[in-house]
Amino acid sequence: MYLTRLFILNKITTSGTHLINRRSIFQTVGTEEPVDDEQLLDDVVSSIVEKILMNIGMTTYVKVKEIMEAHNLKFSDCYRNPDVLNFALKELFGNAYLIVVEKIKSELGGLVDDDRRLSMFVQKLSK
Repeated sequence: MYLTRLFILNKITTSGTHLINRRSIFQTVGTEEPVDDEQLLDDVVSSIVEKILMNIGMTTYVKVKEIMEAHNLKFSDCYRNPDVLNFALKELFGNAYLIVVEKIKSELGGLVDDDRRLSMFVQKLSK
């Protein structure tokens, strides 16, 4: 299962393509083995958030990381704690934080439409 997640995350962070839904993830990997959905969502969201912040700049990445750490969280906790990420983005970007949220939503692609949990994550991040 670890290799499956690693393969998926590598594909997300390096290919620049968007995943359509979990079924396409399984087809990409070529397996139907059981995957812990919550852990997979944690991994996908944290990878996308980190990628976007690094693309903006390492200073931004480090500042968000510091805010997360001040709340005893890591990037892998973003999916389960969107309020802290929301706070960090507002601190750094003010009202322009929604631009970063839109980038995250865009990278998640069709997964947001297909998965109620990711839709809720994006809604909380957008408050």
